[in-house]
Amino acid sequence: MLWAVNLGFSVAMVLGGYLASHGYQLLFWLDAGACTFFGVLVWLAIPETRPAARERTAGSYRTVLSDRAMPAFAGIIVLYAIVFQQAFATLPLAMKDTTLSSSAYGIVMGVNGIVVIAMQPLIGHRLSDFDKSRVLATGFTIAACGNAVAAAASATVVYGLAVAVSTLGEILVFAVTAAVVADLAPAHLRGRYNGLIGMAWGTGFLIAPIAGTRLLVIGSTTLWLSCAALSLVAALCQLSLAPALRRRAAE
Repeated sequence: MLWAVNLGFSVAMVLGGYLASHGYQLLFWLDAGACTFFGVLVWLAIPETRPAARERTAGSYRTVLSDRAMPAFAGIIVLYAIVFQQAFATLPLAMKDTTLSSSAYGIVMGVNGIVVIAMQPLIGHRLSDFDKSRVLATGFTIAACGNAVAAAASATVVYGLAVAVSTLGEILVFAVTAAVVADLAPAHLRGRYNGLIGMAWGTGFLIAPIAGTRLLVIGSTTLWLSCAALSLVAALCQLSLAPALRRRAAE
């Protein structure tokens, strides 16, 4: 699924950047048409998989929050989500400030999908041999390196390199995040545990444009170095949480 999403994403970013450079109206109409088409397709062709009768799930979000490891992990995801979302919230603005076009942004973001398409089949299945927290910490650290490259960028090629490096970290993070949640969640509370991690991503996405644009006003170097620092904080926090996660996985 991740591979398929990024295949479409890589095409969409290049096409969207091209369309945006010729005006946004056609882009939005095409988006509206595509959403309508796939909505109808799902409605008519995708069968429901939910069982007809469902037992009431015992436990609540209070139960999830009382599991100290899970809120701690969700907090780490918030930190990474703030950094991850800058590619959509502030990167186009930073590139515009250096007189680069919408098409250049589309090409740069297309690199993200291309790297995932190329690398996911090569490394994704090998990650199960490694400790999940170390994989995550490595992914966060690689993301920090990508943001450090962005701090020195002023040309499309360098921004593309920054995105390529950050994407390698993204592959590691997305590959094992759900597995960590699965290790922590009791079978009857998997939905609520996944709901909390979804809220963590949403919280990071909410904070990202507010904090990112204010840092960008100070300067793009400040923005990207702050993102690099935040990624390193996430890596250190993940390593601190690692012993608790290993115990839970063993249980």
